[in-house]
Amino acid sequence: MNHWYRSYAQILEDAAQYRRLSDAGEYYQPGKTQVWYRKSQTNTNKINVNDLSSTHSMIGTLGETDPEAVFSMMQSESWDTDNAAENMLNQLGVRHSSMTTGDVVVVDKVAHVITNNGIVQKDIDT
Repeated sequence: MNHWYRSYAQILEDAAQYRRLSDAGEYYQPGKTQVWYRKSQTNTNKINVNDLSSTHSMIGTLGETDPEAVFSMMQSESWDTDNAAENMLNQLGVRHSSMTTGDVVVVDKVAHVITNNGIVQKDIDT
C-alpha cells in the first residue's frame, strides 16, 4: 500500500472518531445537563453524587433536561452507531457506550442515578 494512501486512510479514520459528545450530531450539542458514565470497575452501590469525578467521567453536556430522554439518547444505537466514541470513552476510563446502571445525569444540581429499578433522584450538596 502506498504511503500517501495509508496517510489518507489514517486521516479519515481519525476524523471519524469522537473527541467530544457533541460530535455525535445536532441533538448532542452542549447544554447544562451533565452526562456522567461510571468508570470501569466502579461499584454501582457506592455512588457519591457529591464526588462523581472519583468514580465517574463526565462524557459531556446536553441541552436536553429530561433524564429519561437523556437515557434514551445515550444508548449506543442512538449516539455511537459506528463505535466512533470508543477511543474517547477509553481515554476517560469508561468501557461502555450505552448509558446503564450506575451512570448519572445531573440537571440543576439534582443527580438522576440510573438503577435497575429506574431513575433515582438525589440532591447534590451545594
